[in-house]
Amino acid sequence: EGWAVNKEADLFKVVPEIDLPMIVRYAAERNVGIILWAGYWAFDRDMERVCKHYSEMGVKGFKVDFMDRDDQVMVDFHRRGAEMAAKYKLMIDYHGTYKPTGLQRTYPNVVNFEGVNGLEQLKWSRQIDQVTYDVTIPFIRMVAGPMDYTQGAMRNATNKNYAAINSEAMSQGTRCRQLAQYVVFESPLNMLCDSPSNYEREEECTEFIATIPTVWDQTVSLEGKVGEYVAIARRSGHDWYVGGMTDWNAREMTLDLSFLEEGRYKAELFRDGVNADKAARDYKKEAVAIPADRKITVRMAPGGGFAMKITRKLPEVIAHRGYWKTEGSAQNSLRSFYKAESIGCYGSEIDVWFTADNELVVNHDRVYQGVSMETASAAEITAVRLGNGEFIPMLETMLMAVKGTGNTRLVYEAKSIKDVSRIPAATSQAISMLRKYGLVERTDVIAFSHEYGLEFIKQLPGTKVFHLNGDLTPAQLKAEGYAGLDYSVKVMKKNPQWVNEAHELGLEVNVWTVNSKEDMEYFISLGVDYITTDEPELLQSVLRQ
Repeated sequence: EGWAVNKEADLFKVVPEIDLPMIVRYAAERNVGIILWAGYWAFDRDMERVCKHYSEMGVKGFKVDFMDRDDQVMVDFHRRGAEMAAKYKLMIDYHGTYKPTGLQRTYPNVVNFEGVNGLEQLKWSRQIDQVTYDVTIPFIRMVAGPMDYTQGAMRNATNKNYAAINSEAMSQGTRCRQLAQYVVFESPLNMLCDSPSNYEREEECTEFIATIPTVWDQTVSLEGKVGEYVAIARRSGHDWYVGGMTDWNAREMTLDLSFLEEGRYKAELFRDGVNADKAARDYKKEAVAIPADRKITVRMAPGGGFAMKITRKLPEVIAHRGYWKTEGSAQNSLRSFYKAESIGCYGSEIDVWFTADNELVVNHDRVYQGVSMETASAAEITAVRLGNGEFIPMLETMLMAVKGTGNTRLVYEAKSIKDVSRIPAATSQAISMLRKYGLVERTDVIAFSHEYGLEFIKQLPGTKVFHLNGDLTPAQLKAEGYAGLDYSVKVMKKNPQWVNEAHELGLEVNVWTVNSKEDMEYFISLGVDYITTDEPELLQSVLRQ
């Protein structure tokens, strides 16, 4: 709107200050398509020439407006417009029109219709109850087909605070109600109705709106009563979106999400804030774990709503002894950590021994190239080269390297010490080094030795410590203060029920060492939290699929 000379009804008379071909090219370079607004009379005057000209320019379609009736002449215009646009591969959004009657099934390039008292009514209508209307039309108008409602207001008002101000328009109801409408309302071509400057100020909500698909693979009606409340879930690919709205009554809604398949799920939830009944723009964004019973309760303010994106909680990838099965790398080498970080692994595991002279070194084997990690000195051990030419590193050397990298977590395996009386000193020394390099909050601890694990829990409360030995149940681990279990493929296949038992207790589950695609798929479906593997890129590929 505003690109053609006003009141001329001639779509070839472009406002001189607007370089339309340049705008189209600029948008195309950024993978954005341009749709032009047009009054129906101007569009119909020379329809084929208009469609041909702007299609060749690179315009993607037209939003045609102001038909405002459904007599025989106007119904024929809709058909002719759809047919001509299809000929030139243009999409059509019929605004200012009657409700859809199936034209989009014959001409799928017609993607949307208005035929609804959309949000623009609030720019000028003082005596209007848009909130009640919003929870009525899903049951009535939307049955006929998609609707171009033009939602997305960032200025939001309670019933008491609302005023019709054309230059600074506001919605009735809360911010989260606006977000919900992108899910509840069927609309294959959505609008952002507010000022760009408002979206720049409200980056969090704008980014969420941008993630919401406009076409869906599956729709599930969750809750609803005409004129009072509505909640709808829609699926696109593997992700679900749920939106809900209430009338002017505050409402608590318990959602049954049993349509979700097996597995663990998490949700990004936008809900009405504690003050939304007074300041309708108030909202809270939070991460929510979908419980095993698939029930979640959301409270809505008067005129409120909520929106959430539900995704399957996929396991994080942990590189076993680093990413060593790649050129120039070796197990527990500095290079193996760098490689794990470079491909985006969540974590990279290192094995740490306490030497005879009370130093901490990094290597997996108890005896490597004839040198014992427990009976030799640190100097003797670190003189031995790894397969890639690096020397076996001291823990401090490894931590210095880790500190200089990005976000990959350090998974610290405390290798068992035969003389358990030495465990407190080894633990204390490790913690001091982690603190020195600012890595405490970036480190998880795993140990086969129950005594070693308990010592870390005692000396470093708040850090996640996992048990490796496979001999304790989730309930036993919970009682001892562990963050979770980190058991072998064999143990977890024998006790798959431990995954749900652990999650019900608030524990996490890792499984090692998972190297085949079949095992990866099995443990993904089982819902574990982490998978430790020698094949991190294969696991990443399986997770993407």
